[in-house]
Parts: sequence; C-alpha cells; structure tokens
Amino acid sequence: WRKQNSALIGNDVWIGQAAVILPGINIRNGAVIGAGAVVSKDVEAYSIVAGVPAKMIKMRFSGDIIKKIENSCWWDWDYETIKERINDFRNIDDFVRKYL
Repeated sequence: WRKQNSALIGNDVWIGQAAVILPGINIRNGAVIGAGAVVSKDVEAYSIVAGVPAKMIKMRFSGDIIKKIENSCWWDWDYETIKERINDFRNIDDFVRKYL
C-alpha cells in the first residue's frame, strides 16, 4: 500500500545526486538513475536512465538474467547470508549459476 502520489522505489536501486523523481513514479528493482536526472516516467527493472527528462540509456543485463535475479529475491536474504555470499555478487553470471 502507498499513497496515491508517492513514488515506489524497488530493491537495489541506485539514485545519483540531485536526481528528481516525480510523484507517482515506479522505479523497479536494480535500476540506476543518473545524477541530476528528472524522472517523469516509470523506470524498468535493471535499466539505466539519465537526462532531463530521464530516458533509458541501456539495460544492465539481458532479459533472461533479469528474470533470474528477480526470482532470487536476494534482497530478502538475511544479513548473515549476504555477508557469507558477498563475493558471489561480483560476477552476475557466477551468481546466477550458483543460486538459480
């Protein structure tokens, strides 16, 4: 549940300095918002957006990898599990192969 005009920001999102996110915008998991961007439209999962207004520059991963990351829900893992597996996050192909 959320207020009608509030933004919804997913897990593992990076938002650059001075970015502006307008009310009601959905920023999906894993997105990257460039510094100074003005986000006036929803942002796809694992996309990189920048500019005024923000436009998609590229996707961080292939659609298949994105589905696998989303299915892992790694952001729900407890702190100790993430701590134990931190090095596995350095290479997405190894991560997907190991946990999915």
